[in-house]
Amino acid sequence: MRATLLDSSAGRFRDGVGTTDGVGTTHSAQHATAFPVALGVADGLDGDVLAKLGDTLAAGGMKVSVYGSQFLLDALFRLGRSDAALALLTSTATNSWLHMVDALKATIVTEAWDPALKSNMTLSHAWASAPANAVARHILGVQVSEPGAAEFLVRPRTGSLTEAEGTVPSVRGPVAVRVRRSGDTHTTTVTVPPNSRAVLEVEIGEADPAAYRVTGPAPGGRGKAEVESFTDLTGTVLRIGPVGSGTTEVVRK
Repeated sequence: MRATLLDSSAGRFRDGVGTTDGVGTTHSAQHATAFPVALGVADGLDGDVLAKLGDTLAAGGMKVSVYGSQFLLDALFRLGRSDAALALLTSTATNSWLHMVDALKATIVTEAWDPALKSNMTLSHAWASAPANAVARHILGVQVSEPGAAEFLVRPRTGSLTEAEGTVPSVRGPVAVRVRRSGDTHTTTVTVPPNSRAVLEVEIGEADPAAYRVTGPAPGGRGKAEVESFTDLTGTVLRIGPVGSGTTEVVRK
């Protein structure tokens, strides 16, 4: 796909190949870029190319269907564009979930964004429920990383939010996440269920890793959890762990 569909200079994947002249189409619909990015095809590309892909998707609004919205949100979060994803989640445009609630008076997600787009749409359709898992998997950042929920990766992607809190169920018990930002203060608190562990990743942007204090046990309560930092499209990220069952707090004051 990269060799035949990726237009790295424009930051997009083209719609397809195989036209009679062998050149292929130069057109690129939003889903043609969102799907491969969401599914990992772009992983490992140069940072400049990933940034351009993020620019393309962030500038595009919500052109995809309610089904495609899952992949667009996944792609934006994967590219470090949390603010663009949050803007879509809270948009009031026709292609939005708040339009379903406010304009269509829906009490559950609908099959399409609006009857003008699909006149025979149903008013109850699970494939439009992307926000329900986006909050858990991306904003709170809880994902199972080993079979049986023996280990979690917890990376809150809160963007410009100053506060986020929630509990995500698992077969081993709930994983609780709370993020608070106010001025220079930044606190991330994660509680891991018994008989499990987690690796925490905290996006700190341009802040100094040395300004953060970590309180949390290593698995089995043996010593302190390891802390290191790395950089990606979001800036600097603290990686803590694995941490054991119980509560770990990462604080900048």
